Amino acid sequence: MYLVNISELNAVYVYEVWSDEEAHPASLTLEAAQTFIKRTKPIITGMNKNFTLKTAGRKKAGLMVKIPLNQLFSSF
Repeated sequence: MYLVNISELNAVYVYEVWSDEEAHPASLTLEAAQTFIKRTKPIITGMNKNFTLKTAGRKKAGLMVKIPLNQLFSSF
């Protein structure tokens, strides 16, 4: 999920959510995930790894990163 905060129009927040904590290591083996990490790691300005999203009876593990908008488009 990609979000732009209206009070921070020059940044994009990228949220990745997994079905559970064990799904995260499995997602890192995917070629698409490895490519995304390689291309965005140099431009990430903030990260919050420790959150749990509780949805209708289920918990989800997640990661949030902040990327400056001008750097996001110049890196792809």
